[in-house]
Amino acid sequence: MKKIKLIFLIFSVAALLAILSVACFADCEEHTFSEWYSGSEVTCDSPGERSRYCTICWYSETEQIPPADHVWSEWILNLNNCNTDSYETRYCLNCGFHENVNLGKIGDHSFGSWITVREAACTEDGLKKRTCRYCKLAEEEVIPNLGGHDLNGWEFYDPANCLGWAKEVSFCSLCMYAEYRDVYAPVENGRHSWGERVKVSDPTCTELGIEKAVCALCSKEEIYYIDYAEHVYGEWYVYIEPGCDVDGMERRDCLNCGLFDSRRIMATGLHSWNEWRVREEPTCAPGLEYRDCANCDRDELREIPANGNHDWRQSDFKMPSCQDGYESQVCAVCALVETTVIPANGIHYWGPYLVEVPGTCIEPGARLKVCLYCGESEAEDTSTRPHIWRGWIPKPDGSFDCYCAYCGEREAYWLGENPFKDIKTGKWYTLSVSFCFDLGYMTGVSADNFDYKGTMDRQMFAVILAKIDGADLSGYEEMTFSDVKPGQWYSAAVEWAYQNGYASGIGEGVYGRKNFVTREQLAVFFYTYSQKKGYDVSARADLSSYADLSNAHSWALDAL
Repeated sequence: MKKIKLIFLIFSVAALLAILSVACFADCEEHTFSEWYSGSEVTCDSPGERSRYCTICWYSETEQIPPADHVWSEWILNLNNCNTDSYETRYCLNCGFHENVNLGKIGDHSFGSWITVREAACTEDGLKKRTCRYCKLAEEEVIPNLGGHDLNGWEFYDPANCLGWAKEVSFCSLCMYAEYRDVYAPVENGRHSWGERVKVSDPTCTELGIEKAVCALCSKEEIYYIDYAEHVYGEWYVYIEPGCDVDGMERRDCLNCGLFDSRRIMATGLHSWNEWRVREEPTCAPGLEYRDCANCDRDELREIPANGNHDWRQSDFKMPSCQDGYESQVCAVCALVETTVIPANGIHYWGPYLVEVPGTCIEPGARLKVCLYCGESEAEDTSTRPHIWRGWIPKPDGSFDCYCAYCGEREAYWLGENPFKDIKTGKWYTLSVSFCFDLGYMTGVSADNFDYKGTMDRQMFAVILAKIDGADLSGYEEMTFSDVKPGQWYSAAVEWAYQNGYASGIGEGVYGRKNFVTREQLAVFFYTYSQKKGYDVSARADLSSYADLSNAHSWALDAL
């Protein structure tokens, strides 16, 4: 019985819930809405939204709320110059939106100083002008005149003519204005009033013609000469025959005076060639032979095939010491290099002394020498050195007043003296050594040794040439040649000489920095440098008297 009651109760509750559910979801004939509630906030740049629902059937509806008005700040003035538009701006305090109003070009001009265009004169106004640096607006202002001329006293200007009146002039002291007046001052033989010229005799090619004129006031005569007449020439005749490469000349003579006129006859252009002759013998490179014209200075060149014989020249040498030495020779034609090893002899090859604490004329210093091959070093003290004179000032007696670069002592220094022990006075090289040392072109191998018998290699010459030129070597840091390392004492000078066209390498990207400079190479260096600097190098010397001229290379002949 209890189970039946429980089942009945469950079914009753279920039926009641079903009836309520149908009642809730059925459409109402008239909704009973709740209050509106906000779905999203209204701002000044986007609309909002609100909703409500029926309290019986739960039906809901939604509507949009229009955007609110902006809340503006005060207008802010942005004033620019006269060349740029000014404007006002205001901002919304809620959303940050801003709007501008263009006010146009209302800014002030920025005028420069007044510039005088025309100076004021005695009777004419001047003018000055200034310009706005933004919009180029020009303003002009009149400079008042000086209020009239300031005439000085009268002075003589023009003499009287042959019958009378003369003139005086008075000048303004402020400008170039001049005022004239007539004064009666009869002068004998004054200025005449000449009539037309009348021909007296005709000119010839040897005699002047004559004309005369008569003064209308005093009847005085004036003689005028007429230039010579044109010549009467005869027929043209040849007096220099034309050649194959040389122009000829022809002339004609005046039949009256013997004066002649000449003109050029163009060359024929046909040469008469001699036999071919050898100019450069063939080696590992082709040679040259030439032939010249028997009638003129014209010549022709052609190539002679190479025969494979090298023209060997010493290119590099390393003296044997604590390490093996070597001797290299290079073909001057094809740049082929052959090297022979020289066994070591156990003797160090000391390089120049490196002065760590330089000696002066006041205190001794210390120096270090290093073997150039094995790197072993020896140090020793150095004595004081002589004064190093600078600032030569010539004096009437032929001496030079100078000062010591170390201690400041001053004395008369005769041209030709120097601080080097190995440079003797009065030798043919003394003056040149002193000159180059004083100008900083060359230094010694130590404080008191110039090493005047030493040799010069290619990197030494590049450094000396840069000093003579006064070149700025600060920008030459990257090296072109494989045998020139950056940061060495010669590196920047070598690169400077190469980039400016004063020197080149010996081939295959090698500069040949340890190669000795021969006399013909030195001539080529200076010749190339002079050409690049724009000096006149057109002059040529006759070298035929030198017995060893045949040993010189063809590429050096012009420079020699």
